[in-house]
Amino acid sequence: MRFTKEGKNPVSLDEFFQAGVHLGHRSSRWEPRMAPFLLGSRKGLDVIDLDKTLSKITLVFSVLKEIIKNGGNILLVGNCRETSLFTGALGRRNGIPFVNTKWVGGTLTNWDVFQKRSDSSISGLKAKNKKMIPYLMNLRESQNRKPHIVILLNVKGNEVVVREALSLNIPIVGVVDTDTNPLSITYPIPGNDDSVKVHFLYCQLLEWVLNEFYSNEKNKVSL
Repeated sequence: MRFTKEGKNPVSLDEFFQAGVHLGHRSSRWEPRMAPFLLGSRKGLDVIDLDKTLSKITLVFSVLKEIIKNGGNILLVGNCRETSLFTGALGRRNGIPFVNTKWVGGTLTNWDVFQKRSDSSISGLKAKNKKMIPYLMNLRESQNRKPHIVILLNVKGNEVVVREALSLNIPIVGVVDTDTNPLSITYPIPGNDDSVKVHFLYCQLLEWVLNEFYSNEKNKVSL
């Protein structure tokens, strides 16, 4: 699976609109703290201000560029039905640790323990722990370093991830839909979080960032 995104300016408001990034949940489910990111409602659905989305994504690009430049570690989390497949493909293609299945409590707060398990012989795991093998394997790319930032493609349903990251002062980039509290997210990105088409677009943008900035840093090293 490839997420092809060409050019120096990969962000297009028209592309966001066509994908439905602006489409929130029903107004009856809205989270009041999302009000600054909304234009209003239409036909019972809250409508997200795409200019705000663009502004936040541009900020996130700058943040990720600095983290990559300084050799930082990124953890990608996308484990809802709509983005799980994309998250796995993106992580494997770019060699970054990822979680695309149910989050195991303590992954961040007991990071060293999880890393030791992932480095140990898989055959040494007990039968009841065999289901942990894919989870641990997907964390190996971290090279035993805690993440410097967590990218959450679906904040809703991952409140444990947020709590763990905050307890360790790890900044969070998170897609927040209209039913999600954005205040606990360091770099919230207002946008739809339950559309396959939208999540594919998010992963396209992340692929572009990783290719653009990682390749630049590698070129500097080779020089």
